[in-house]
Amino acid sequence: FVATAIYLDKGEIEARHKLIGLRFNDCKHLRPFSLTKLRFVAEDNYDNDNQNHNHAAFQAQIDQLQQQAADYKSRCEMQAFFNKVLENTIDLEKVKHFYKVIEVFLAQFDRRKL
Repeated sequence: FVATAIYLDKGEIEARHKLIGLRFNDCKHLRPFSLTKLRFVAEDNYDNDNQNHNHAAFQAQIDQLQQQAADYKSRCEMQAFFNKVLENTIDLEKVKHFYKVIEVFLAQFDRRKL
């Protein structure tokens, strides 16, 4: 497709569609518009602008991924800490239970002596 003209408002586009005999009105979903400013960009500038925009978008994605990775690492470190605390608590409970068993055993042993 090669554009040969630029139509700056909805009325012109509708008139051209009717002129070539289009049965379906492609413009009926459009609100009325008219273009007040048109800027032409050289192909080289467009490529540079596009590359700069893409670079900025990729950099934003990289920054977001790095932040997510840092958050994930922080959560993992916190979970590891909680797991260690829980492990130590369980070990402490085992020790307490062991001492209670020994106390019961010693109490029973002392009764046998009597």
